[in-house]
Amino acid sequence: MAWIRTIKPREATGNVLVFYEEVRASLHTRQRLAGQPLTDLPDNPVPNVLMSLHPAAARAFLKFRDIVMAGESPLSRAQREMIATVVSAANRCVF
Repeated sequence: MAWIRTIKPREATGNVLVFYEEVRASLHTRQRLAGQPLTDLPDNPVPNVLMSLHPAAARAFLKFRDIVMAGESPLSRAQREMIATVVSAANRCVF
């Protein structure tokens, strides 16, 4: 449970709803490319939900994440994912 006020995807309206629709479309594109079943956005406090009160900040974060995780780098995607996993574990982050 988040300690800050959030707007869950199923409760969103206006700009937040538009943002969640963009995130859902991106998620479904990645799932299709990976041959995974399509899922909906969770209500738990992943970054998209935690930044739901400020969609512009959330979009900027997602763009930053995409550049760091999938942009040009001497590290492979797998190495970057492993670093993210280790950092999350060290921070006791369930995401």
